[in-house]
Amino acid sequence: MKPAFFLLLFTLLIGCRNEASIGPLEGLYGGTFQRDINEPAQVTITFTNGRYSGTVGKTSNLLVLPPVIGKGTFSTSGKTVSFTDETAYPANTDLSAALQGKYNAELRNGKLILQRDLDRYVLEKK
Repeated sequence: MKPAFFLLLFTLLIGCRNEASIGPLEGLYGGTFQRDINEPAQVTITFTNGRYSGTVGKTSNLLVLPPVIGKGTFSTSGKTVSFTDETAYPANTDLSAALQGKYNAELRNGKLILQRDLDRYVLEKK
């Protein structure tokens, strides 16, 4: 009885662990962006050969700062994704929510989670 219990426990622990590396990112991902406690915004991001581009859906709350997703290059290293935005934005654009710089990355239950400070993307491959 004890060996069966420990085998089951070991299997559950292995099955629930997070990936050590997120590996290469390719394809279309859709999901949400959320800053701190604000309501989430719908986003899509396409990763192709070290380049990315994205779109942001409309939010129903005018007080919520939506993310800014343009286009540019990205690279992965372990559990980090680094974005370099190449988009020329109007001067009045609030770039504090732009997809640029380094994000902690995690694959959990088939979802790609990108986190930096108060910003969090939860994405699924389409």
